[in-house]
Parts: sequence; structure tokens; C-alpha cells
Amino acid sequence: MKSWRTLEIRAPVVGKISEVAKVFRDGSTVVEGDFLFSIEDTEYKDSLAIAQADLRDAESDLVNAKTLFELAELDLKAAEKEKSIRLASFERQQKLKSSGVISETIFEQSSLALTNSEKSLIMKKNSFVQAKNKIFKAEVLVERKRVAHDLAKRQLADTKFFAPFSGVLDLSLIHISEPTRLLSIADAGC
Repeated sequence: MKSWRTLEIRAPVVGKISEVAKVFRDGSTVVEGDFLFSIEDTEYKDSLAIAQADLRDAESDLVNAKTLFELAELDLKAAEKEKSIRLASFERQQKLKSSGVISETIFEQSSLALTNSEKSLIMKKNSFVQAKNKIFKAEVLVERKRVAHDLAKRQLADTKFFAPFSGVLDLSLIHISEPTRLLSIADAGC
């Protein structure tokens, strides 16, 4: 009698079978959740450890990028304040020069200080934008590393395989030409 519910069991991950349940025989009855087999998991544990380290590294880079952004923001505010002070000083020096109170040299020093503060402000704005971009790149990298970590975690979990429902094992369907197909489970109740 053929069951209407049959499931081909394939190895969820690649590797050598490291453990097989005692019930793993043709015609054996299994209950949903019974352990069936496991795949050698050393490589998958190593992959998960690497993924965890990569994720921590990326998260650390993100924290660093946020700190650099905060410093760039403070630096930009200081440069804006300096330019404002230099501009006010320049305007005062300009009035004093037109009144003849100060020399051309003092006025030129004030003008040069204003120009330098403007150049500094441009550089600080550039640093600010770059720091903001580094946060974006670090966030993208964290997300990629999180996905890689989750994949490695799933693959490690997939090295253990359990019966998805109760039924009878049918090992006669194993084909050597298809090494990933290990067995079939037929629902005994159907």
C-alpha cells in the first residue's frame, strides 16, 4: 500500500554523515521529531565562529564610524564658530582701516585669518560628509555580516536532521547517483 504523504529526505548541508540513529533502517517507524542523522559539523562550527568574529568586527567599525562622525560634527561646529569670529574681526578691522586707525599690514592679517578660517571650514565640512558616508558603509557591512552569520548559524543547525512527521522509513529509494537523497518517509497513517 502506498501512502499519499511521502517525503524524500535530502541532506540539508554538504558533508559526511557523522551519526545515524538506531532506527535508521528500512521499514523502521519514526515519530515526528525523532533524530535521524547528522552531518559532520566541524566545518560549519568553524564557519559560524568566523562569521561571529566578522560580525563583531563590523559592529566595532560601525561604533568607530559613529564616534568619528560625532567628532567631525564637533570639529565642524568649532570651525563655523571660528569663521564667525574671524568675520566679525575682519569687519571691525575694515572699519578701523577706513578710519585710518590701523595699518594695511594689520588689516591684511585679519583678511588672511578670515580666508584661512573659510578654508578650514570647507575642510571640516568635507570631513563631516566623509564621516557620515563611513557610517552608511559600516551599516551596510554590518548587515552583510549579520546575514552571513545567520546563514552560518542555519547551516550548523542543518547538520542535525529530525523526522518532519511520523511514518515509516523507506531506504529502498536511495540512489547512489543522487548522494544527497538519503531516504523517504511514508506516513503510515495515510
